[in-house]
Amino acid sequence: MKISLLFVVLLLGNSLILAQAKGNYNESRGNYDYDKNVNYDNYNNRPSTVASNIPNTNYPNSETIVLNIKGISNQKATEHVAIFSITQTAKTAEEADKLLQIRYDGFSTELQKLGIKKEDTYLDMISFVPVYEYEVEKKVFSRTTFNEVPKGFEIQQNVHIRFKDGNQISKIVSAAAKNEIYDIVKVDYFINNQEQIKIELQQKCISFLNEKLKEYEKMGVKLDTMTHTVAEASFVAYPNERYSAYQAYASSSLDTEKGKVNNARKITTQFYDKIPFNTFDVVVNPTILEPEIQFMYDLKIVYQTKKYVAPAPPKKEYILINPQGNTTTLKLE
Repeated sequence: MKISLLFVVLLLGNSLILAQAKGNYNESRGNYDYDKNVNYDNYNNRPSTVASNIPNTNYPNSETIVLNIKGISNQKATEHVAIFSITQTAKTAEEADKLLQIRYDGFSTELQKLGIKKEDTYLDMISFVPVYEYEVEKKVFSRTTFNEVPKGFEIQQNVHIRFKDGNQISKIVSAAAKNEIYDIVKVDYFINNQEQIKIELQQKCISFLNEKLKEYEKMGVKLDTMTHTVAEASFVAYPNERYSAYQAYASSSLDTEKGKVNNARKITTQFYDKIPFNTFDVVVNPTILEPEIQFMYDLKIVYQTKKYVAPAPPKKEYILINPQGNTTTLKLE
């Protein structure tokens, strides 16, 4: 009896270990519109299910052979630009502008301590508008009146910050918080040698294609005897486009007829959800630690068999010779 109990405990322990290695995202996908029966094949959709990812080869017809090579290259950003929003209100326009400038100057000083130069920041004016509030006017023999009156002024500006090391973002956020700046709008990713990366990925895909053509020749398929057409396409996915959200929780079933239910607030988690590699033939830099820019290249070649065209039969000609020995050629269509 003790041995059986130990066996059950070991099984439960293994289940917990597998759950920890898998993560909570797969468990929580049912909390939003994720259809397990749909095959998400597009680059920007969620990955498809295991069953739909099983390779399924369609037999080509006797006249065409289609070769499709897909490549992906994962590259770290060489520069980043973070945008923070600053909003300041005051009774007068001059005071609002002055208070905002004080916060920005303090933020700029903290950024310089991090090695970010003054020319790597830019202050972008967004809005400068008056702010109104309602003033209550009560009369004895009439309804209460609410009059809109000026309250002050609101100024909003965005701070653009350029930096190279992606690990600096946490320190930049701390510097912003010291100056009462709490709204980070977004972070953009940039890469300097984008054209070269695209060329290198294209060359790797072409090399993979040439190796594939050699394998076809070993199988007796002479593609050089066929006419062919080529089509290609490219796409770039940036990290700020690849974040997914989910909620990890388990709710108990409850009979709501017996009382009122107050549900607790569920925290929404976001994470970097890279484009999976299972549909690509060529993968450059497959291990991703930090969010990276993903370059994609798609090459498709359609080989068409050359149909045999029989030569036209020779045209019949008749030669007439008259008594004088002259000849005349007659052509019959």
